Amino acid sequence: MKKIFFVLSLCFFLVSTGFAGIVRYNTKAGGGNQSGYYENMLQTDMYEVQFIARTWFYAKRYCMLRCANLCLENGYKSFNILFNETSIVQECFGVYMNIECFRDDSGKYKAEEIKTNLFKLFNIKEEAN
Repeated sequence: MKKIFFVLSLCFFLVSTGFAGIVRYNTKAGGGNQSGYYENMLQTDMYEVQFIARTWFYAKRYCMLRCANLCLENGYKSFNILFNETSIVQECFGVYMNIECFRDDSGKYKAEEIKTNLFKLFNIKEEAN
């Protein structure tokens, strides 16, 4: 009986802490919520993007996804990463990228391809505008 109680307690703990660490992509950081993204236009075709999440896995991939979406939202098709850095802030990972966007496919990263692949990876559904 003690073993069953221990196993159930352990499962409850893992499930509750696991779900608490999940970061939704579409969250814009702020208002006391540490997880999410920040962005800033540096020039007409250059942006600074940051994503903060509890794990490096989410922070890195969601930052790339935000870069791709930012390109598409502004009429660009591809981008290059000019600067990339990861830091740890209050038990969270922050991934920072400066990107240069291109109206054609001349950039290293194709925005639509990245968006499609990461939407599949994280099972994200396209939101209605």
